[in-house]
Amino acid sequence: AATGTTEEFECTINWPHAALTEFPGGQIYPMTQMFSLSQDNMIIVDGVMYLAMYFYGFSSYSTTREYAVSDYCKYYSTYVFSSEDNGRTWNFLSQLMPTANYKFSEGFCEPCLNVMPDGSIMILMRSGGDGKPCYWARSTNKCKTWSVIKKFDDIGVLPQMVTLGCGVSIATYGRPYMRIRATSDPTGKTWQPAQTFDMYSGENNSSCYYTDLLALDDTHALWIYSDFKYPNADGVPVKSIITRVITVVFEE
Repeated sequence: AATGTTEEFECTINWPHAALTEFPGGQIYPMTQMFSLSQDNMIIVDGVMYLAMYFYGFSSYSTTREYAVSDYCKYYSTYVFSSEDNGRTWNFLSQLMPTANYKFSEGFCEPCLNVMPDGSIMILMRSGGDGKPCYWARSTNKCKTWSVIKKFDDIGVLPQMVTLGCGVSIATYGRPYMRIRATSDPTGKTWQPAQTFDMYSGENNSSCYYTDLLALDDTHALWIYSDFKYPNADGVPVKSIITRVITVVFEE
């Protein structure tokens, strides 16, 4: 579609063992009815779209319901799909499913995909609300398989990532406070210690701690977040959207 216009079309989702979900009242729906696109969890690599979404559901690697259902189906899994025709056809690629090895209250959700400087794809995922870890994994074959899922930090709702032209990658996330991490490791395996930032009021729980990142140029990124107690022109604390510029500085 042309810029500024909207185009609606049917799409095909190739998901051989699509998970099912139960809605209130006992109605069973295929996960394809919850399929949606979002800028936060979609990337484009060499003209191919990669989309990560999360649902409650069964293992997509099982050919029968008996083996698809596990104790962890009541938690979120993250599912990854690809499209080579601008979103008209989607193919299931992989599932990141929680097990007893991970500390979580919700499962793996709110995924963020990012292309690292070495060409690998890194994913960050929330596992719960206040004080629950966020996790990461890395794929070197375009999201078909993933490395062992590891903890990225002790907190992390709606984690965000961006890689700047200088080769530095930045991640932001939060709750019950806001954090930022950076790395110059092209693989994304090693990151600097996280830095914690307080809201204007200095109080915890004064934000939803959902953030966003936008690359401005090779060494600057725009950091966007909410502050529920930022003073307006009259000095009255109000819910506000705040932006800050992150500048990458290389130590000599």
